[in-house]
Amino acid sequence: MGAKRHLPHWLDGAVLWRAFFALVLAILLWAWVTNQQDPDTAARFTGVTVAIVNRPAGLVVLDQDKLPAVAVDVRGPNSAIQRVGASDLHAELDLSGVKGPGTVNLPVKVHTPAQVRVVGVTPRTIAVTVDRQASKTFPLDPETQPSPASYSITGVDVATKQVAVSGPATAVGRVARVVLPIALGDHRDTFEAQFTPEARDAAGNRVAGVTIDPASVDATITVTRVGRTVSVVPDLTGSPPEGYRVASWTVSPPTVVVDGPADTLNQLIQISTAPIDVGGQTKSFSVYNVQLQLPQGIRLVDPVTINVQVQIELQQVRQQFTGLRVTAVNVGAGLRTTITPEDITITVSGPLDRLRQLNGSDLKVEADLQGLGPGVYTITPHVTLPPDLQLVDQPPTVRVEISRPPTPTPVPTATPVPTVTPIPTPHPTPAPTKPAGLAPARIARPRL
Repeated sequence: MGAKRHLPHWLDGAVLWRAFFALVLAILLWAWVTNQQDPDTAARFTGVTVAIVNRPAGLVVLDQDKLPAVAVDVRGPNSAIQRVGASDLHAELDLSGVKGPGTVNLPVKVHTPAQVRVVGVTPRTIAVTVDRQASKTFPLDPETQPSPASYSITGVDVATKQVAVSGPATAVGRVARVVLPIALGDHRDTFEAQFTPEARDAAGNRVAGVTIDPASVDATITVTRVGRTVSVVPDLTGSPPEGYRVASWTVSPPTVVVDGPADTLNQLIQISTAPIDVGGQTKSFSVYNVQLQLPQGIRLVDPVTINVQVQIELQQVRQQFTGLRVTAVNVGAGLRTTITPEDITITVSGPLDRLRQLNGSDLKVEADLQGLGPGVYTITPHVTLPPDLQLVDQPPTVRVEISRPPTPTPVPTATPVPTVTPIPTPHPTPAPTKPAGLAPARIARPRL
């Protein structure tokens, strides 16, 4: 067998060191390559809620729901940081080391997902106040709330007579009574409902931070109608000037609820306001905080403020106009008309002073014959009035006869008669008287 070879002692150590350095270099190289591909990244998450863990039995944390949120700074590979949200961070206060009541500062511990590490928490510690858990039994005291006018809660029958109040000893120690607030809401008759009890201190203030068992209580509420609802009417005195009148009035609220002796209350129908003078008023007006004239022994169930609005307007009167001539308009060319009756009577309404100023030129009564030819028609005339007046009734109809004028008959021309000039009758010349004894004369005839 050959002789066993032994390496020099210094050579064995050198090999080991070389192997160690090679491993370190490999790790560093891997880390460098990894960091180049997925670099280390920082991030901050704010508004991280803090939870209480490991609370010892018999102890409670005061104002646990008011613990401040914290901001958490983390680092890790960029790929891991990108997958993390605020809900993935769990901040806790560990109470396992707390032994009794008091205020302690506890460090905030944050649990993170894999590859993500916490590098900072703000704030790093939170002060909490710890108290011992306590419980006490109280009788349940129904407390009725103000009711609407004319209704009252006259009975409350609760299913639970006692309740247990638990919580921090200091808070339970401030509880003087437990009440059950009862409100009618929209109910106007007896009803059943669930109500929530409240813990109150000696001053009547609500005590927070305690738990009441049971948290809701069934109750039957008896509702009774109180008093009587009556109308309110204004007592208007005086009168507006001539030509004006009170058109209407409005009372707000229009009704009130009153109470008093039964015999008086049963006969009460309405209540008047204090007198309101409308004398000399020509415009609408309002009166505020008007007093009521309450009968003896009658009172308001709920105080109210009465306001009255009075509407004043011009007085509208009617007046009849007679003898209004009906005029035919839009008569066809060459036609003539006969209207029967020739005039009509109408009734007009409007302000008194305006009617007094009316004259004949303000009223027009016309029968429109547009497009109508010869014949007999029944027409309703159109009445034109000033804009502040109104026609009360439709005007009466008239009979309209449309005709053409007759064609004239030709008269023959007379033949002229010649004028005869009379010829005067000739008078014969008297023959000369022959003297006596002479013979008649002879006429000589001419010779041929």
